[in-house]
Amino acid sequence: MPLPLLPKGVLLVAAAAAVLAPSTPHTPSATAHVGCSAAALEAAVAAANHGPAVATIDLDAGCVYTLTTAAETTDAGPNGLPVIRRHVVINGNGATITRSTADDVPAFRIFAIEDPAGRLTLNALTLRGGRPGGSFDGGAVLVGAGTLDLNTSTVTASAAGGSGGAIAVHGDGKLTATKAALDGNTAQRNGGALAQTRGATATLTDTHMRHNTARGEGGAMFNAGTAGLRSSVISGSTSQATTAGGGGLANHGTLTLTTTVVFDNTAAGSGGGLLNTSRGQATINRSVIRDNTAQAPGGGIATLGRATQTDLTSTLVTGNTATPTGGGALTTAGTLTLTTSLIAGNTPDNCSGNRPPAADASCPAPAAP
Repeated sequence: MPLPLLPKGVLLVAAAAAVLAPSTPHTPSATAHVGCSAAALEAAVAAANHGPAVATIDLDAGCVYTLTTAAETTDAGPNGLPVIRRHVVINGNGATITRSTADDVPAFRIFAIEDPAGRLTLNALTLRGGRPGGSFDGGAVLVGAGTLDLNTSTVTASAAGGSGGAIAVHGDGKLTATKAALDGNTAQRNGGALAQTRGATATLTDTHMRHNTARGEGGAMFNAGTAGLRSSVISGSTSQATTAGGGGLANHGTLTLTTTVVFDNTAAGSGGGLLNTSRGQATINRSVIRDNTAQAPGGGIATLGRATQTDLTSTLVTGNTATPTGGGALTTAGTLTLTTSLIAGNTPDNCSGNRPPAADASCPAPAAP
């Protein structure tokens, strides 16, 4: 059946409308694909800082982007790529960004976020070998302000002359990590993998920190801000500090562990698994602290200092070892409370200190004189 013809007047009006209608302006793409070139990656990050509100960079799958020089140096140290000042999303697609290991390559970390408007989202990416040198914090990433999102990504083989062998979060900076790995990093001060100062916030989910080392406190993590770990693992890490410790974690702020396992960590001081001190508030729910070792009292947990509080709910502390006492827990001046939790099976005993948890049968209160 033939289509009906439009009246001539209608046809003329329609044609005029088509000619006079304003054209839709072209919107530049917010996504840039970067081939397997470190120079191209540096240029793309620089452009993203001046681009749309959210700029996305897609990397070549499996490529290793090897950086050989610092792109930008600030008071917080040298950085292999331009400092992040806007929201930049990097889809790694399994790629790696690494600092070259050649002898003549200068010291630098990989990324820094030093602007409150800066936000860096890393997806399916590995960062390797960051070393800012000197006493700078943040071996691979420094969050001096703004936010770092780490999704299904790894930070490894990085080192800080200060704190945070993999990542340091300062001030009001924020870190979120989901299904991430911070493995095999070192710090000359605190937090072999992660360190954050007062005011900073970290939320880690399904994340593991393994085989990290700190010469100071917190073989894997040092927290003076607010940190929450859920369904995560802290293992195989070491604190070399003899006067404090925290083979797995050292907390001076507010810490919450939920369905998290802390195991096989070592402290030269107290707190093979966890050191909670300096008015720190640690809440541990449905978690396990096991098989940690301390060369001083407090193989599993050490709660030290006035107004320091450690609360365990539905948590097991077992298989930990200390010298010469307090294999499970050491409590000195602070408070340790247990709710449907158990401290048992530790060596050479379960609890020591002047304030063991009176309500727990495995750690009876001291007998009256």
